Amino acid sequence: MQGVDLIITITDRSRAEQFASWFRSHGISLVLTALGRGTATTEVLDFLGLEATEKAVLFAREFGIRVIQLAGYDVYYEPSTPESLRLFEEGLRSACEIAEKYQVMLAMEIMDTPLMSSISRYLKYKAVLPSPWFTVYPDVGNLSAWGNDTAAEISLGRNGMVGVHLKDTLAVTEDFPGKFKCVPFGSGCVDFPACLGQLEREGY
Repeated sequence: MQGVDLIITITDRSRAEQFASWFRSHGISLVLTALGRGTATTEVLDFLGLEATEKAVLFAREFGIRVIQLAGYDVYYEPSTPESLRLFEEGLRSACEIAEKYQVMLAMEIMDTPLMSSISRYLKYKAVLPSPWFTVYPDVGNLSAWGNDTAAEISLGRNGMVGVHLKDTLAVTEDFPGKFKCVPFGSGCVDFPACLGQLEREGY
């Protein structure tokens, strides 16, 4: 599999089919990333999040988008708590049921926070949510920044990876929080030959 990620923002839904048709006509696959306005720390927000999830899945199905990328945050604007983690898992379970209903793939991105900082952590959720529509979308920059054994992590995810992000990052240390965005290729901690070599060995 080869490709380059392009981020397209559709502000006029009436033209969404035009965009999707153009990409399909050129053999380019589409991944939907839906951005919310908050995080689920209450049952009310959790419900509203699931409503948005179903709308995103229906949008993806309507326009032939087969993968929705999930950001692996339980919360973003406030500290994580046992309750936010509980709601996160419950929300994922419900999202998987929605995805199964409409046959649209959900793909968990490996993130810039500890909760979803490795494929191993994704697999803990996969173990309790074994839906075939719940997959992983690793980011080699994020994997590397957290000090993971990237080759081993890629091997763990080989049967569930639907896409891979390539970017450079600066590693997290005891006295540095890491840098996950806007790091020029070649100036960070990612060993691209090793990552790409492992992907090739796994038949990706």
